[in-house]
Amino acid sequence: MVTRVIESYSPDMPDTPISYQYIRKTIGERGGKQLILTEIKNFEVGDILSSTQYVYNKVGAGSLSHTIITVYETYEIENLMTQRMEVFRKVIDGKIRTISRIFEVEPETSREYTSEIVTYRELINNTFATVSQTFDPFVSSIDPISTQKTYYDERSTTSQSDPTRVVRVVENYEFKIDVPILTQYIYYDTRVTASGTSRVVQVIENIVDVDGAAFRESVQYVYHELETPARLLKITETHMGDFDAGDTFLTQLQKEYWEMRNGKPTRVSEFYEAGMDTPVSMQYGYKEAGERNGKQVLITVIETKEFGLDQPVSVQKTWKNIERMADPINGGIKKKALVTHVENYEVDLTNPLSIQLTWRRRENVNRVV
Repeated sequence: MVTRVIESYSPDMPDTPISYQYIRKTIGERGGKQLILTEIKNFEVGDILSSTQYVYNKVGAGSLSHTIITVYETYEIENLMTQRMEVFRKVIDGKIRTISRIFEVEPETSREYTSEIVTYRELINNTFATVSQTFDPFVSSIDPISTQKTYYDERSTTSQSDPTRVVRVVENYEFKIDVPILTQYIYYDTRVTASGTSRVVQVIENIVDVDGAAFRESVQYVYHELETPARLLKITETHMGDFDAGDTFLTQLQKEYWEMRNGKPTRVSEFYEAGMDTPVSMQYGYKEAGERNGKQVLITVIETKEFGLDQPVSVQKTWKNIERMADPINGGIKKKALVTHVENYEVDLTNPLSIQLTWRRRENVNRVV
C-alpha cells in the first residue's frame, strides 16, 4: 500500500508545516457494491487526527442519470459520518457550473440536502472571478442566501511599504442585496505585531459600505508560531481606528491551537485584551455523538472558561435537524426547514438554561425606503 503525504505551509512560517494529510487508496462497500475509495486523513500539528474523508465516484439517478457524481464522506468522530457532499458539473445558461450538495442531517442515508453551493467563473474588472452561491433548498432554489466573489485586483491598502498592490479581493453578498455587505483585501506583508516583532503576516482588511462610501472597519494580522513541537499557534490580531491617519489600536488578540482533551480532538481559542499576557477567556470546541428526539445526531460543543475558574462558565451544544416549522408570529402552513437547535448551559451543566431554534423562512415584507 502506498500512502501519499501532503504537507501544508504558510508563507509566514515556511519551514514548518501547519497541517498535513495522509492519502491512500482502499477498497470499501457502498450501496452493496465494492468500490475503490480514496481515504484522506487530516492531521494537525501534534499528530492530532481532526477528520477522515472517503472519496469515490458514482453514477447519478433520475435527472442526473448520465452524470458522474463525486461523493465526499467526512468523519470527525470514529464510525459516525458527520457530513456527505455530492459534487457534479452541469451546464446552465451556457456556463459550466460545479454544484456541491451538502447533507448534514443523517448524512449516511438522507436524500435531502441541507445546502447547495454553485460555483462558476465570471469576468470582473478584466479578470476572472470565482463566484460561489449558497442556496438553502428550503428557502429558494432561484435566489442564493449568500454569494461570494473572489478575484485578484490592484487596490489601495494600509501597507506602508507598498500601499498600491495586487490583492485577493473577497466580496460577500447576502440574500437579494446587490452591494457587498463586506469586502476583504487579503495579502501578505511585513508588519509589527503585538509582541513588537516585525515579521511576515497575512493581512485581512475588512471594508464595509457606509452611506455609499468604503470604510475600513478593521484590519487583521494572521500568523503562526510554534510554541512547542506538538503545539502550533494560529494568532489573529484585530486592529481598529483611523487607518488613513495611522491612529490605530489593538482591540483583540486570539490564539488558536489543537489538543486532545478527554480523547477528543479539540480546537482551543484563547482571547486576550490589549496589553495582557493572560487570556481573559478560553473556548474549547469539539464534536460528539448524541441522541435527540430518538435520533443519533452530531453535536458541536463549545465550552467557555474565564481566567481563574476551573469549571466552564457556559457550555453551548448545537445540532441540526430537518423539521416542519410554522411562522412563529403569524402561524400558517408549516414548511420544511433546516433547524439549528442551540442548547445553552450555565450553572447546571446537565440541564440547559435555555434552548434556541433558528431557521430560515422566505417572506414578503413591505419596506420603507
